[in-house]
Parts: sequence; structure tokens; C-alpha cells
Amino acid sequence: MSYCTQTGVTPGDIVPQRMSEGQLLKITTDDDDPLNIDQGIIDRAIADADELINGYCALKYSVPFLPVPGRVKTGSARIATFFLFEQAAARVGMPDSVRDAFDDEVAFWKDVAKGVASLGIDPPPANNSVTNAKVKSNDRLFTRDSMKGF
Repeated sequence: MSYCTQTGVTPGDIVPQRMSEGQLLKITTDDDDPLNIDQGIIDRAIADADELINGYCALKYSVPFLPVPGRVKTGSARIATFFLFEQAAARVGMPDSVRDAFDDEVAFWKDVAKGVASLGIDPPPANNSVTNAKVKSNDRLFTRDSMKGF
């Protein structure tokens, strides 16, 4: 399940929250079919954005998120928007606002990984591999001295 979607009305949606349908068409059209959105480009951008978020969050949270926190949806949409413009930058350029939003997102997710920023949800309990096990056994039956001559 993706953290953001192509269209809708929530902050995790690329259209209309991040760009117009016309802009999306302009940056995702295939040279062979300039009138239709290439869904594969959008799906890759969203998957890449989700993987970037998961990579940082896996240090503190169980990923993928379910349910998806609002901040994750918004972050995924902002990062996916950057990836969409990045793949089309030679044709349409990269808006400064999109690059700045991406830089802000990466900084935020780095802070999440360090524990400086929070998603507003509790991380899973730490998995402590160290236990306080005590071992008790009988005295040794066979020692170097008792085995002399055998």
C-alpha cells in the first residue's frame, strides 16, 4: 500500500495538493503518447518516496506503516513530487519550491531516524537481546587431575 496517491483530497495526494492535472500530464507524458499520463512514472515516484521514508523510519518504527500517519502521507507526496520533476527536469525544469520541499523532507526524515523528530506515534518496544539469565550446574566430574593416567 502506497503512502500517497496520485489524486484525491487529502494532504497525501499529489493532485491537486502538489500540482495541477496539467502539470502532472506535462511531466509524466511519454514521447510516444504526449496526451496521456504515464502511470508507470507516477507509480515509480511514489514507490521511491515510500522507500526513502521507510529507510529512515526503519531505525525507530516498524515499517511499512499501517495505519499511515498523516505526516508520512504528506512527506511521501512531497518526495514523490520531487521525483516526478526530477525525471522530467531536462524537459520542464525543476521548480525551486519542489527542490526546497524535498530538501526539507530529507532533513526531517534524518531527524526521525536520529530520534530528534517524532511522527506522533509510539515506536515499537525495543527488542532487547540481552537477558539476565542465570546458569547453575554441578561441579566438574572430570578434571585434569582426576583423569591422569587414563
